[in-house]
Formats: sequence, C-alpha cells, structure tokens
Amino acid sequence: STTGEGGEGGEAESDLEGHSTTGVCWDAAVVLADLLGHAPSVLLSFSANLGRSTDAHRDWDWAQKVVVELGCGTAALPSCAAALHAPRAVLCTDGNARALGLAAENVRRWTEAHPRAAVPTLAQLRWGDCAEAEVLQSVGLTPPVDVILAADCIYVLENPGGWGKLLATITALSAEHTLAFVTYVDRGHDKLWRRFLTQRVHPLFRVTEVPPHLLHPVAHPGAKGRLEQLTPRQTVYSWARRPAAGAGSRE
Repeated sequence: STTGEGGEGGEAESDLEGHSTTGVCWDAAVVLADLLGHAPSVLLSFSANLGRSTDAHRDWDWAQKVVVELGCGTAALPSCAAALHAPRAVLCTDGNARALGLAAENVRRWTEAHPRAAVPTLAQLRWGDCAEAEVLQSVGLTPPVDVILAADCIYVLENPGGWGKLLATITALSAEHTLAFVTYVDRGHDKLWRRFLTQRVHPLFRVTEVPPHLLHPVAHPGAKGRLEQLTPRQTVYSWARRPAAGAGSRE
C-alpha cells in the first residue's frame, strides 16, 4: 500500500511519475501488512470493543469478514496480506484512478502467485464524499464492514482537510464490531495530530496503540530496508467505534 491519497482532490489524478505520495510503497504498508499475520485473538486484543469480548474471540473468523483498505495506492499491500486469510471479500480503494489501474495489475500478479487467497476487488473511493455505501454496493457489499485498513493516510502534504474527510469515511464504514487499524508517523505535525485525536477522533472512537514490539522491524528508525530513515517510529492505532448516543453504553 502507499499512503492513501484517498478523498482529497489535490492528488486525485496526479502524475505518478512526478511528485506523488500515491506512487510509493511506504513503510507503514509493510508494518500493517505484517501485523495482519498475527492470530485473530491477538488482533482482537487491540480493540477496546472486542478485546475483552468472549463472544468475539470465540466467533471471529476471517472467512466471514469484509475487509476494506483506504488509500491502497499502487501496491495494496495490506489488502493482499488480508486476502491470504481468505476473507469473504477484500476491497482496495483509493481516490486516484490512475493509481488503481496500477494496483489492479499488481493485485492480478499477486493473486496468480497466491491461488488460495481471496481475490481482492478495487474501486475508487474519495474520502468525505458521502459515497461509501454507493461504492460498496457497486461491488456487491454494504457498510458497515468488518475490517478497515489505513496505512499512512495521515499526512499533510497536498492533502488539506484530508484528516477530517478520512475520519468521515472511516465512520461511515464502521460499527462497534469493526476492527480498524490506522497507522501514523510524525513528519513534523505531531501537535496537530494529537489535537485531531483528542477533538475529532476520540468522541467517535476508542483509540488504542498496538504495542511497538509486535510491529515489523521497519517500523523502527535505523531498520535495514526502511524507506524513511529520518522519521520517528511508525505507530499503529486500533480505532473502535463508540456506541451511538442513547445506546446504553457505559462510558
């Protein structure tokens, strides 16, 4: 996966041969794809909603799940990792139609090499356009979904207002049972990110951090093969949807 350009207009049809965040397989994609190799019980333990649910741990099965990746870019690496578990459906989305064309070819080659995996589908989805249900219905799916993946979708460059639109799309696709993983790395906007978490995300989601020792080595500065050697550690958050107001939740 690349950073999800996702729902912002600025890079939706940019030249992938020029400056484009969408045309790079960022470290976060490797980290998130690797994380999905853990057993479901481990993945569920990161969710504030599902971690202590005996029913969830007993009944959770990849074969029944619908997975949506936001901002898949040209590689869709987390989607391919999820597809190895043979879920009911895997949908790779991005706001950049040209990136999706390249992703389709990469996914096709990957599927040929992994015949037992689920076959991911691809669709253009621009964050914050309120078209989530329509896009999913176009491929035979309906929200809410079971798993949401967002690798390196939290960035600033050429993405004004993108965080709020990403939040709106994750909200539209999720319910209390949804397992959502969102990666983050500080590129000089950490204060802005912390404020966004507190003011915008926390009212809608319970947020927990995946323990750093469970992450792929490229999550950490200095790791061999890491693309961005000068940025701090990659962080992976689990977002668990809060119950709707009046649902009898215990906050």
